Amino acid sequence: MEIITNQISLTKKQYFGILAINWIITRWWMLALIFCAAFILKSEIGLFLKIFSFFYPIAVAIYLWHYAKTKQNKAFFKERYYKIDGSAMYCETEDNETGTVNLDTIVKVKNRRNYYLIYLSKAQFFYIPVKAFKNQEDARRFTQILKVRNLMK
Repeated sequence: MEIITNQISLTKKQYFGILAINWIITRWWMLALIFCAAFILKSEIGLFLKIFSFFYPIAVAIYLWHYAKTKQNKAFFKERYYKIDGSAMYCETEDNETGTVNLDTIVKVKNRRNYYLIYLSKAQFFYIPVKAFKNQEDARRFTQILKVRNLMK
């Protein structure tokens, strides 16, 4: 049986939030290490690390905000819907562009509280909010399809 989502779209603010959260989740340990070293070391290196640990996240946030708003990402912001069956995901955008992704090409799935990130590579992903599913049963079946393929725990 096929699962068809409601129309969804991703805003630049949401995309920035996803990028920022992913950056924090994958690099929190580095920031914690630098922050701890900054207060352990009492020399000029410690002062540099204190300044660095303050300004580096700000610089990254500015970079991610700029990246989220670039023209090369405009495809992310088109309204779309997905059809999912046991073997593939089909996508159709507001301007009738279509695409098919074989479920075997999915690298991993991150299940966040309000959305799924379906990764095709380390950096390329599809965003599907939980509210995109027409009912709880569709969301449950989608999760089950991913679990059967060992893409989710």
